[in-house]
Amino acid sequence: MRKVREVLRLRHALSLSYREIGEALGVSKTAAAEIVRRAEVIGLTWPLPEVFDDGELERRLFTAPGEAQPELPAPRPSCMRSLSGAA
Repeated sequence: MRKVREVLRLRHALSLSYREIGEALGVSKTAAAEIVRRAEVIGLTWPLPEVFDDGELERRLFTAPGEAQPELPAPRPSCMRSLSGAA
């Protein structure tokens, strides 16, 4: 959902209700409220830092703490490496 930034702008800059935001953006009022709630939980305020592109904003809002997306496969434990060599 690429409307995250706009939900936050409408809520904080224009003080629209979640219903009004939902109607304006074509999302449910519950989805709008959840975006604002998640932003508050992680301490994001309006205006957002300029370094946040839409992808970074969504990653911060929708990735659970400790749920990092590894870019490379996780290394095998050393005990597994020693077993794979003995066949």
